[in-house]
Amino acid sequence: MTGIDHDGDGRIDMDPDETTARLGRLRDAGTALDAAWPGCRDRIEVPGRLGGGPLGQAFTKVYSGPKQAIGDAMGQLTGAYQTLAGNGDQAVRVYQAADGAAAAEFPR
Repeated sequence: MTGIDHDGDGRIDMDPDETTARLGRLRDAGTALDAAWPGCRDRIEVPGRLGGGPLGQAFTKVYSGPKQAIGDAMGQLTGAYQTLAGNGDQAVRVYQAADGAAAAEFPR
């Protein structure tokens, strides 16, 4: 997103259209991630079905920690992008309402 300072106050002003478009991309990325995760999770679970021999046990020792960490992280991330996009949508609405209220204070 570009830095736009419409009023010259040194602060970046929100471009609601651009922000809304980018929030849509964020939401779409989250939806794609959420849709892809079950298949990825299934693939990282497969090595857990290795045999109980020495090689399988050695592999499981080094694999199970990172596998659990990834599963835990994705458990927290699932739906997060949609939540962030929803919060951003709300921020755009608040910004537009405040901008409209401020503009209404000027004589016409």
